[in-house]
Amino acid sequence: MSSGHKIFISATSADLAPMREIVKQGLLTLSFHPVEQKNFPPDYRSLKDSLREKIKGCDALIHIVGRRFGFEPDPQQLPAGEPRRSYTQLEYEAACELGIKVYTFICGDEFPYADTDDPPESVDKVKLQHLHRERLLSDQNRFHQPVANESELEIKIRELQVSLNEIGERHEKHRKRMLIGILAASFVLLFVVGSSLWAILKAQTQTAKAISDAKKETTQALSEVASKVSTEKVHTLQELRLSWKRIEPDFYEFTDRIHKKVNPFSLDRASDIPQLVGPVFNQVRDRMQEIKQYSIAITDITTRQKVLAGLDAMAKRTDELEAEILKTGVLGKKWDDHMSAIKTVGGDGFQTEFEQSYLRGKKLEQERDQLATKYTELLQGWWDTYSNEFYTAITAALADASTANGRP
Repeated sequence: MSSGHKIFISATSADLAPMREIVKQGLLTLSFHPVEQKNFPPDYRSLKDSLREKIKGCDALIHIVGRRFGFEPDPQQLPAGEPRRSYTQLEYEAACELGIKVYTFICGDEFPYADTDDPPESVDKVKLQHLHRERLLSDQNRFHQPVANESELEIKIRELQVSLNEIGERHEKHRKRMLIGILAASFVLLFVVGSSLWAILKAQTQTAKAISDAKKETTQALSEVASKVSTEKVHTLQELRLSWKRIEPDFYEFTDRIHKKVNPFSLDRASDIPQLVGPVFNQVRDRMQEIKQYSIAITDITTRQKVLAGLDAMAKRTDELEAEILKTGVLGKKWDDHMSAIKTVGGDGFQTEFEQSYLRGKKLEQERDQLATKYTELLQGWWDTYSNEFYTAITAALADASTANGRP
């Protein structure tokens, strides 16, 4: 059953049509009603009024910002002093003026935009869109997040579920309060203008019944929404629990697998190490991404933040560890060059060349020892972060979730 909460989707069509569809399907999956404006009146004033009227009935607006400016009202018909703005920019401004919550996602430089047959935009349009992006990025008072690709956008839409539900519920409560207020005002009016006690009593009875019915409808609607959201969270918690049960052994084995592939730091195989450990690092990153995707199911905000903070700390440690190990590839190349040079030593300068080669070898061995020490420290740091920050948070979250859902 749909929650009835309306979310307006604002994005250009030429290059972001697939992203609009991803957001639309994501909202439908979360039981929200997506709203789009596909036809625009030619008159500028009629356009602004039409957009405000449509957006006013929505609970939130999702604004996806790419590099294209898109279509705009005819600049020749704009009132004097009115700046040029595209349709999507006008949608964003209308939502801000109406006080509606706006979620802005800004596509990065490498974002995979859709192929389009439309010609490149004019220099003026490119500049106007650039200024719009800069204004959004510099506004610290409004929600905005970068997105790198379609998958990340889909995940971020899922992560909005709790926030959108809270906004929708507040708007629903406000509408119900307005209804009750109107009914109460009707009661007062009937009481004042009534000409007899019988009419007054009858009006009171009718109004009381209407208020009672409105309260029942409100309670039932909120109950259905809560039931729907609760069911979806339980389902996602089950996915998180199964995912963690399957993934947990991989984290335990990660340091062991890295250690076996890297240690000892043998110089004659150092150049092969980046190729050996790369797949292992990619696998552990995939595991962290999967846990992050399902963490939306953790209803306690503080607990969920601890889990995400633990994942972020692990990601940082993983990058540091991989960067240090990749240095061994450079060291291995130096060692290969050194061994090749030794093979060519001979002739009249044998003694001098041999001494220089010996010194190069000693220096490379010192670099090897320094790398080994740094590597050991980083590997221990990764394990400490996993044990003390992430593991503690995820196990606590699942324990709380099990208790909340009646599991022993």
